[in-house]
Amino acid sequence: MSAIDRPQQLPTRSPLHSTAWMLTATLLLARLLPAALQPGMFMDGVTYATIARNMAAGEGDFWHPVLFGPGCDTHEQPPLTYWMESLLFRVLGDHFWVEKLYSVMMAIGTVALIAAIWRLLLRDRPELRDCSWLPVAMWACLPSWSWMYDSNLMENTLGLFALASVYASLRAANSPRAWLGWTVAAALALTGAVLAKGPVGMFPLVTPLVIAVTLRRVQAARMLVIAEGLSLLFLLAFGLLLLQRGAYDYMVTYFHQQVVLGVLGQREVFHPRLGRLEIFWQMALQLIVPALAAAGLIAWARRRASGIAAESNRPKAELLFCLLTAASASLPIAISRKQSGHYAFPSYSFYALAFAIWCAPAVIGLLGSAADRSLQAMRLSRGNRLLRGLAIGGSALVLLATCFMAGRPHRDKDVYHDTLVMGHFVPPRSTIGLTPELFGDFAIQMYMVRWDGIWPIHSTAGHEFCLGAIDAPAPPGYTAVAADLRRYRLFERADTTTERVGRGNKPSLH
Repeated sequence: MSAIDRPQQLPTRSPLHSTAWMLTATLLLARLLPAALQPGMFMDGVTYATIARNMAAGEGDFWHPVLFGPGCDTHEQPPLTYWMESLLFRVLGDHFWVEKLYSVMMAIGTVALIAAIWRLLLRDRPELRDCSWLPVAMWACLPSWSWMYDSNLMENTLGLFALASVYASLRAANSPRAWLGWTVAAALALTGAVLAKGPVGMFPLVTPLVIAVTLRRVQAARMLVIAEGLSLLFLLAFGLLLLQRGAYDYMVTYFHQQVVLGVLGQREVFHPRLGRLEIFWQMALQLIVPALAAAGLIAWARRRASGIAAESNRPKAELLFCLLTAASASLPIAISRKQSGHYAFPSYSFYALAFAIWCAPAVIGLLGSAADRSLQAMRLSRGNRLLRGLAIGGSALVLLATCFMAGRPHRDKDVYHDTLVMGHFVPPRSTIGLTPELFGDFAIQMYMVRWDGIWPIHSTAGHEFCLGAIDAPAPPGYTAVAADLRRYRLFERADTTTERVGRGNKPSLH
């Protein structure tokens, strides 16, 4: 009988695990919440939020997402993330925190799935199963973790769907009667992952095979059936989607523009020093923190002679499963010449699970050695209350800091200020010309579209307004507008008089 099939035991749950969850929640709040109520984010996230807002306002639809006004369809990414985010805009209206809330929801869902996979993998090891907070804490320790969610990146949605697909495959492997239903769920989640970010979301296809190699060697033939079923159901679901009007044209255009040209190195080539190996260096910079944390816990347990025996009983099969799954999510990125550290983010949850499994016996040893002695148990009780107090106090401080910083720009402070000022002069749903020095200033271009519904054009001819750098001279036929701008200079065509339009007239979702 395999490790995943052994009957589950139900020991008394230690209160220390609840305390650990409280501390982990404080860590998550500290890294996630403050920026959630601050406007401003990385350019890609602003772009995705703008497309979602436009979709919610009726400009574009699922297979025709629009960025720069009607008729300007974009095919840069699959459309599912836009559509999901647009649902929040439909319900809540157009506010800067809507896209932030979407990212928070993705983070919460990912936390729940990491903990669920941990409990499922270690269901026959109750002393380890109760440490479901440990992989979440390892994951939240990643240096770029808060930046990913602050930036509203698509990898957040991809990671959620990929975890859901892996979890469903694990349930299929563990459910002799309901395996078909869980395989269907895995295929649907896999389809969601691909529609969220593209082919990089296909790695859960190999999960049944990884299970066969690591967790279920005895029933490898059954896992092959599940693997075939997952592949066929995924192809069927994706095929049915492509029968929709506009779906085939959209996905073909996307695949050529992003996938083919990206692999061939004909677009967005960053020329990193390590070439296609750059992604491994970027991953090492992220994973060094949880790796050192796990190694430190193991060293501490060995020094106290409390984790040596437990380490000999480390769940090696589950550790190997997490490592192989993480590798299947991250290694294929090296195929493309487009190398950026955040591309590997969906794999980090599985690396966090692996690091947690590696050090979990040591953690249990540390807790057990303290609880086994009466005097230590008394001190442990007082220490537990102190840690809970620290968690509550820390969460309160995070909430106070969040309230203090709410509404203050998280980044691009001057750009955000100038965008709001221009919204009082330039009518919404209109174009604005850009002088050549601003052609590469994507921040102001995306902010104008996001906050004011103003579409930038790379020319100054034929527009009522145009924008230049702060020291730029007025283009021929334009005069400077007396606007309180910090980084830019706004110009109005000299032969027209345009009614000033306030921000209250910008595009509405209702």
